Amino acid sequence: MKQRLLLIMLILLSGGGPAYGEWARIATTDQGMTAYVDRTTIHRKGNLVKMWALVDIETSKVASLSRKEQGEYDCEKGRHRLLAGSWFSGHMGQGNVDAIDSLEYEWNSVEPESIPQMLWRVACAKP
Repeated sequence: MKQRLLLIMLILLSGGGPAYGEWARIATTDQGMTAYVDRTTIHRKGNLVKMWALVDIETSKVASLSRKEQGEYDCEKGRHRLLAGSWFSGHMGQGNVDAIDSLEYEWNSVEPESIPQMLWRVACAKP
């Protein structure tokens, strides 16, 4: 477990995951959040899909202006969970790393008109 945590932290701190040039914009919310995905990171195993995403936050009301996250999506049951994430002080995953999260969260239902739903649609789209 410690080795896994260390590996995830090293990957996230080194800018691991997709590079900025690979992000494809999928949607912007009314709250000023824009979701991006790197389609090359989509990995399917049965009804489960893992994928890296980036959420950029326009407002300056929060300390972190963007986050990179690896999510897992259950295409059959319409749910998702966070596997790993890092929060950045700048836009598009730039700036200082404000926080790192490597816990596997519980499964949550995909709520209508939410960023997780937008990401779920991309992850679960037929190839």
